[in-house]
Amino acid sequence: MSEYEKVTRFEVIDHTTGGRGRVYSRHDVSIELSYQDDGRTLKVFVDDPKS
Repeated sequence: MSEYEKVTRFEVIDHTTGGRGRVYSRHDVSIELSYQDDGRTLKVFVDDPKS
């Protein structure tokens, strides 16, 4: 089991200059990570919990 398979909460925190802090938060979800463009792009797919 990979570490992210245990995740049930997903948050995006904006720490950029002028950022707003927590910009997205969801509970009771499953996630899938996808690395693309030779590792330069990370896509996170948020879905309903897996049964």
